[in-house]
Amino acid sequence: MNESGLFQRLGARVTELFPAGVGVGVCGSDIALYDGLFHVEQRAILGAAPARQREFLAGRMAARRAQQALGRAPQPVLMGADRAPVWPAGLRGSISHAGRACVAVVTDDPAIAAMGVDIEDDAPLPKDIHDTVLLPEEQHWIGQQTSPDLLARLFFSAKECAYKAQYPLTRQLFGFDVITIRPDLLARSFEAQFMQAVPPFASGALLAGRFSIDEGLIITAVTIPA
Repeated sequence: MNESGLFQRLGARVTELFPAGVGVGVCGSDIALYDGLFHVEQRAILGAAPARQREFLAGRMAARRAQQALGRAPQPVLMGADRAPVWPAGLRGSISHAGRACVAVVTDDPAIAAMGVDIEDDAPLPKDIHDTVLLPEEQHWIGQQTSPDLLARLFFSAKECAYKAQYPLTRQLFGFDVITIRPDLLARSFEAQFMQAVPPFASGALLAGRFSIDEGLIITAVTIPA
């Protein structure tokens, strides 16, 4: 398979899931250690296992390409004490890895408060974590559909994506049971609803998301307006 063509198509798929004014970057996960990292980024990952270093590097290279796609000179994306990306002043973004690919999205649009992106291989979600990831009503709905294994993974990705989007605004850690997913399979969209208050989000608050499933990858995207 032509990897460069795959990454180009992946970038186009991600772009379609976000509004205008969002830069998208894609990078392969088999990148050489420290190839192209800013020195301050290199220091952030010293001492980590090689696999973690490559994952970090791929994410930062994708973030660099996303900034360039936005028409901005690349700046370092540091790592906070909570390991979340620390974006340069004026930028909001998100990074995700899956298998051989890494994706980053970034924006400087003041109308966008935060974003989340998640990519997953379309492998079945392991049965032993269904009760952790999926609420009983979600499991019931998924069990009535024609592709339950794929949908279980989609729900996992949508929850991961919604969590990433809300985190810069709440700085709250919580489990999969705090958000429930309500998909529209025909429209390739979903709503992520808070089951309890996570300020500034009230109980019942909704985040709007979109998804794409193709070429062995699930992509989910959430954009939170300012």
